[in-house]
Amino acid sequence: MKGWWLIICLCGLSAAGYAAQDISENLGRPAMMLYYGETAKQVFGNVVGGEFTRIGENSFTVEGSYAFSKDSWIHRFFYPISDMVQLAANYTYRHDYRRDDHVHEGNLFLLWSYRRFPWSDFLRTSLSFGDGISFDSHPPAADCGDYDPRDVSRFLNYMIVELAFALPSAPRAQLVFRIHHKCTAWGFFPGRAAVGSTGAGVGFRWYF
Repeated sequence: MKGWWLIICLCGLSAAGYAAQDISENLGRPAMMLYYGETAKQVFGNVVGGEFTRIGENSFTVEGSYAFSKDSWIHRFFYPISDMVQLAANYTYRHDYRRDDHVHEGNLFLLWSYRRFPWSDFLRTSLSFGDGISFDSHPPAADCGDYDPRDVSRFLNYMIVELAFALPSAPRAQLVFRIHHKCTAWGFFPGRAAVGSTGAGVGFRWYF
């Protein structure tokens, strides 16, 4: 729950700067990111709350994204809750070094970002939430838990929570901290309802 209080406090502080200068100008619609993550033993809520125990799997991600125009219906629909909506896709290589297992993963998702924080003249901050679909070359052990991999779907829901920071003098270069989560979305996706995994890591994003 500590993590949710942090998000609530950030949103509350942002309200104080809502009437301040609008810094949600377009940084450049395409972007690329390199990202390194590790998989946690804990479930999503606990990781958001600050708990993290490595289980022996890491991941390397290359991601591309494209921001919708401010004139697009999807941008207008979510504004001002989100002042930037992006379509993103990534390729992730997952390595379970306990079992020497190698998994190739693709993720496609929408990313909603809020960037109008009152301290943006000193540190550009972006709070983002993403949701979409994930597909693996075969089910990773981290996703299967105690279930037989043959009973686990290679299609799962993909969800992220992300904080990104940039200097006002270089707003296109972002340092990104992300928590990523895969699950069946309460049975919406096929397979065992209890499968999935959560990871966290750090990346670098550049807007062109």
